[in-house]
Amino acid sequence: MIKVLNITGWGRSGSTIIASLLGQIDGFVSVGELRQIWDRGLLRNMACACSRSFRDCPVWSRVASGYIERSQSEIRGIMSQREGFDTLHCAWQAIRRDSSMDERLLEYSHHLVEILRNLQTTTGCRVVVDSSKRPQHGYVLGLNPDVDLHILHLVRDPRGVAHSWKRKRVYSEDGGQPQYMKQFSASVSSMHWVARNALAEYLWRGDAKRGRYLLLRYEDFTREPREVIQRIRDFMGEDGPLDFFLDDETVEMKPTHEISGNPSRFNTGRVEIRADARWREEMEWKDRATAATVALPLLFRYGYGPSACGRSLRPHGYRRAGWAP
Repeated sequence: MIKVLNITGWGRSGSTIIASLLGQIDGFVSVGELRQIWDRGLLRNMACACSRSFRDCPVWSRVASGYIERSQSEIRGIMSQREGFDTLHCAWQAIRRDSSMDERLLEYSHHLVEILRNLQTTTGCRVVVDSSKRPQHGYVLGLNPDVDLHILHLVRDPRGVAHSWKRKRVYSEDGGQPQYMKQFSASVSSMHWVARNALAEYLWRGDAKRGRYLLLRYEDFTREPREVIQRIRDFMGEDGPLDFFLDDETVEMKPTHEISGNPSRFNTGRVEIRADARWREEMEWKDRATAATVALPLLFRYGYGPSACGRSLRPHGYRRAGWAP
């Protein structure tokens, strides 16, 4: 049985730093966005978070050795399976538990599980942290009986998320020409925010009583990072020390082997964890109002007020640190 913590939700919500911190715990290995292994790793040979290329990384060169030997056309064939399941149409088929869709998804899940098994063998880990975020990806993982799937559903104020997606950010991780990261308008970002979070809740909220689903707000993580990481560790049934925390908000980061995610995954050494709240001063009121209006169906559910000032409220029924079953 392979124990997997799948971080799900919409991007720019803190998944990379949380995954990197969990990867510091003994027995945990953080792989970043596992769904990107085929493109960014096997085809493009981009940089692992350890700063080596994918094929030169001491972990991935062993974990993916069987796939490295395959032709590019074979890898693209696997990618085409993944891309077909990433569409909204296929997500709804998954929700409806379409048996024919499940059969096709299983074919792709076997490739993911082979990678996960090799990770266990190579690293000796007990928990794989996968920050792929798309609920469809987590659904595929959960179809395989060899995966002990746990879901960390991460949410952030949609206005902060929209501001982050709209900002121009330069990205270069493989020594190539710097380029701008993808951008979205406030309305498009919030539509994705609603769709991802609604699908995640539909698929896994019922697993909360079985101890397989945990809801966490980014704002509560940045307020109490050590306590939240400890809570996630306990949620996974593990007890590794958190001695990489120098104090409640500062950590000493060792390199991980994350293959995709925010460029912050390359950060090592002393790192201070703080909330990115620039949207409160920098975001135009029109974008702020648009993001809140589009996200309104879930805004109060997660404890975010719709006011122009963007004051977050404690979610109804939540306990300390904002996590909830």
